[in-house]
Amino acid sequence: DEFKSTYFAARRAGFENISVDLMYGIPEQTMESFEESVKRLLELAPEHISSYCLKIEEGTKFYERRESLVLPDEDIVSDMYEKMGHILQSAGYNKYEISNFSKLGMESRHNLKYWQYDDYIGFGSGAHSFFEGKRFANSRDVDGYILSNGLGERESEEMISPSEAENEYIMLGMRLACGIDIREYETRFKKDFYESFGKKFEKFSPEFVFLSDNNCKFTEKGMFVSNYILSEILDFS
Repeated sequence: DEFKSTYFAARRAGFENISVDLMYGIPEQTMESFEESVKRLLELAPEHISSYCLKIEEGTKFYERRESLVLPDEDIVSDMYEKMGHILQSAGYNKYEISNFSKLGMESRHNLKYWQYDDYIGFGSGAHSFFEGKRFANSRDVDGYILSNGLGERESEEMISPSEAENEYIMLGMRLACGIDIREYETRFKKDFYESFGKKFEKFSPEFVFLSDNNCKFTEKGMFVSNYILSEILDFS
């Protein structure tokens, strides 16, 4: 009820582009109750839907209660993801990223910046940026940020090495349904994709990975096990 009240208030205020987060794999959830949530969400027709599986993190109340929580098992969670994809795509939502669906032309331009490994600048105290191979964060001290006109000491700053940049580009790009443009990779990194990554991806082709002369992407089945495949292919040590 609280969610619906907030959603309708946003519509009344004139917002024509609303994104909704939908969780699955949560305590007491069944396939039937999750499917009902998806269908009720479609009645509201938001422009964009992000759907994430619950991950119980250390230091949270859920983690403290993890032994007593009644959670759906991995097979049911996998079925939820698959069922959700079928329902949303049948209703006209395009799955353009592993966890994101949108109506035509309503993909998140903000998040696409990250997934396409583009530069971005964050303004304000605590804001993060990625620019010309450097990742940095502004001080979280609001007064200090204002007094320095935003030019004060940064909270963190890190140069991304060429190998790290390659790994991050592959990891983020493979989250997209369209995958990686191989020519773009080769232009950006001045390397042959097949020599660097192609043979590794071939192990998972064609069942989990689609490979062509200019494209590498996960199949629908591959998206279920994307984390495992990327952990086998990429080296962040």
